[in-house]
Amino acid sequence: MSYRPGESWLVDSGVQLAGNRERPVGIVAVGSLLLEQVFAIESLKHLAAQASTPILLSTSSVGGGAGNVAVIASRLGCPTSIVSCVSRGRHWLPVADVLDRAQVDMDLLCIREVGDGNILTILTDSSGTWHTLDFLNPALKLGIEDLPTIDDLQRASVVHFDGYSYQSVGTPEVVMEAVRRAKESSCLVSIDAAIPSATADPGFVRRLIGLSSIAFMNEDELLSIAQTSSVDQAIEELRGAVPLLFVKRGSNGSIVATEQDQWSIPPYPTTVVDTLAAGDSYVAAALVALLRGLDPAAAGHRGSAAGALACRHAGSLNGDFDQNDLDVLLEDRPS
Repeated sequence: MSYRPGESWLVDSGVQLAGNRERPVGIVAVGSLLLEQVFAIESLKHLAAQASTPILLSTSSVGGGAGNVAVIASRLGCPTSIVSCVSRGRHWLPVADVLDRAQVDMDLLCIREVGDGNILTILTDSSGTWHTLDFLNPALKLGIEDLPTIDDLQRASVVHFDGYSYQSVGTPEVVMEAVRRAKESSCLVSIDAAIPSATADPGFVRRLIGLSSIAFMNEDELLSIAQTSSVDQAIEELRGAVPLLFVKRGSNGSIVATEQDQWSIPPYPTTVVDTLAAGDSYVAAALVALLRGLDPAAAGHRGSAAGALACRHAGSLNGDFDQNDLDVLLEDRPS
C-alpha cells in the first residue's frame, strides 16, 4: 500500500512532501531495537533485599522504541522499515522472528558479529510502574557510515526517531546527520522524546524538535524540554517550534496541538496489565492515521485507543493487536 501525505492540514501547516509523491514505505523507524524480557510481579514497592519475589508472568519479545513503532505500525497495515545496530548473537533470532512475522523490512539494519546483542529486562506490576535492567553493548552504535542513504530514504514518507536514538543508539552527530538526510529526502521527520534524553540534554532534544514536522512526548518530557513547570506554558512554547505536537498523558488521554488549533483527547477504557509500549503504540497509530489522510485530532484518538490496547497485555508487543481491534475500540469513542 502506498501513502500520500499532503492533505489540507499538512499543506496549511507547511508540512508536506515535495511534489506530494507516493512512496512505498510509510515509516522508517530509527533507534533502539533489542530483546525484551518482562517479569510481572505483584508489586515493585514490596521488593526487599535478600528476599524471594514470585514471578506472576514472564514474556520475551522485541523491545526498544524503534522496534516497537515499526512492528505496531506494520501490524496496522503500514509498510515499515527499521534502522538500528544489532548483533547476530543469540539474542538476535527471537528479535528477527518478530520483525519477520510483522513484515518489517530489515534491509536498513546494521548487523555486526559482536557478542550476544542488547537485552532489556523489565520488572513490572499492574500499577503501570516498571523498573528496567539493560545491557547495551557499546559496540552496537550506529555510525554515519551505517545510516540509510538519501536514495534509501526517498522511498519513505516518514522518518521517525525514537527517544533513545539520541544517546544509546548513536551519537548526537549521527542523529543530526540522519535528520539532515531525511529532510533532504523530503520526508516528514517525527521525533519521540524520552526521559533519559530530555533530562540529560534538553537543549539538544529541543533543537531536534525544531527540525521536525511532528513531535511526541509525555508531560514530564514536555516540562523538561520547555524548562518550565506549567504544562500549558510548555505547550504554548513548543507548538510554535514544531508544526504538530502530541503530548501523551497516560490515563488522562493526550493533547494534540498545531500552531492554530489544540484538541484534548480523552483516554479509552482499558484494563492495565502493564503500560509497556503504550506510548510507542500511540506514536505508531497516530503516524499511520496521518499517513492515511486523517486530521490531527483523529490521529490523536487512534493513538489513544492504541495505547489502551497495549496496556491489556504484558510486554511491549505481546498484545498483537491489529487494525480491526483498533476499529472496534474506536467505535466506543469517548465523548
